[in-house]
Amino acid sequence: MSHPPTSDDAAAGISAQDAAAPALAGAARLQAIAAHPDFQRLARGRARLSGVLTAVLLAIYFGFLLVLALLPGWLARPWGGGPLSWGIPVAVAVIVVAFLLTAFYVRHANHVLDPINRRLLEEFPEW
Repeated sequence: MSHPPTSDDAAAGISAQDAAAPALAGAARLQAIAAHPDFQRLARGRARLSGVLTAVLLAIYFGFLLVLALLPGWLARPWGGGPLSWGIPVAVAVIVVAFLLTAFYVRHANHVLDPINRRLLEEFPEW
């Protein structure tokens, strides 16, 4: 990590330019990684996937809340002729869908995004 030159650096013969070199090298490596097509594809893929899955889950949650607020009688109707109302299976379905979306994200990340990440780590082993 770079540090401002001190009197100890001057005594050791380290110039301000030499003391700043690691920070510049780190910045250059960071720019090289950020410009790499695989890194850009990885960042876009993660952002797109997480954005879409978040939007789907929010639509389901808010849809359930809207039905609960605007059509409470519909969710209170008996389900299957027994004591169970429609609200219970619908609420369970919302939770199950959340788990399924999470499983889909993990599977996609493991099979599509992680290989890209491994290639980047091989190409830039110092990171």
